[in-house]
Amino acid sequence: MLSKEEKEVIQKIGKYKYNQMKEKHFDCQEYLKYLEQKEQEKKLRKQMGNYQYQKMKQLGLNYEQYLQYKEEKNKEKVLKKKIGYKKYAELQELGMTLEEYEKFVKETKYKNRQKHEEKNKIRYRTIRYVERYCDLEMRCQICEEKAEIHHPNYNDYLKINLLCKKHHTALHNFELVPPEIINLETIATKKQVQKEKTEFIKGQIENMKLDVLKNNYTYKDLARKYGVSASTIRIYFLEDVNYTILKEKIEDNRKRKNILKSNCHEDNPFIVYKKKYNLTSREISEITKVPLPTIRAIETGKTKIENLKESTKKKLSILNLQH
Repeated sequence: MLSKEEKEVIQKIGKYKYNQMKEKHFDCQEYLKYLEQKEQEKKLRKQMGNYQYQKMKQLGLNYEQYLQYKEEKNKEKVLKKKIGYKKYAELQELGMTLEEYEKFVKETKYKNRQKHEEKNKIRYRTIRYVERYCDLEMRCQICEEKAEIHHPNYNDYLKINLLCKKHHTALHNFELVPPEIINLETIATKKQVQKEKTEFIKGQIENMKLDVLKNNYTYKDLARKYGVSASTIRIYFLEDVNYTILKEKIEDNRKRKNILKSNCHEDNPFIVYKKKYNLTSREISEITKVPLPTIRAIETGKTKIENLKESTKKKLSILNLQH
């Protein structure tokens, strides 16, 4: 038989819920609390969705904690898109913020650039040393193909290996036993080549001056003729007393050659018009509404005004060119 209290509970919650309460060994107050929790869970499931709710339960978080967790995850996604997955993984490994990581990247880039510049200086120094003092064939020590210079130690730049591109990369990838080191100091011929070069330039300097003044040579022309670089010729010209005259003459020769290259002769009506009114080709195209390439073609002599279409001739008639 049921007691009065039990009958009152059945009236409150119903017979089905009363039997459930007895199965779970709750008293009335505990069961009511349990029901409240269940209702809250139902509301949360409706609000969040079943997948999100289950995920929250798996993580062992309450609703507020789970919202914070989602915000952090969204921030991570934004960061990954912004800097890329690889950089984000590096950032996580280093345990830095985005600002700290950006500073770190800038510093490392700057250091790497400095190292690269130093290495380039050493490479250039070695090449210059080989050119000046060593009678050395630039052939690979293994296969005798065209070679590059490899430095086993950049602090001692005169100790090198000569390797082709294939064997050079193999050596850097630790796939090749390094060949015997070449010591450039032992091969050096004490500026013999440089002396010959200076003697040759001093012997030909007068001929070079005559070529500039009479034959309208530029530095490039002199370099081609005498097989010496333009910069070295300029250094020897600087020592001359009449350097200013030579400089002006070389500049005039260069300008004259540029005019001849582009076929822009002074008798060309376009050139005369441009000089008279101090206009550019672009400005003439804007005035006449003729395309710029056609105007340049007329200037250079590629196309004649006579061979143009009637519509373009009408446009050009504004200029009153005498042709």
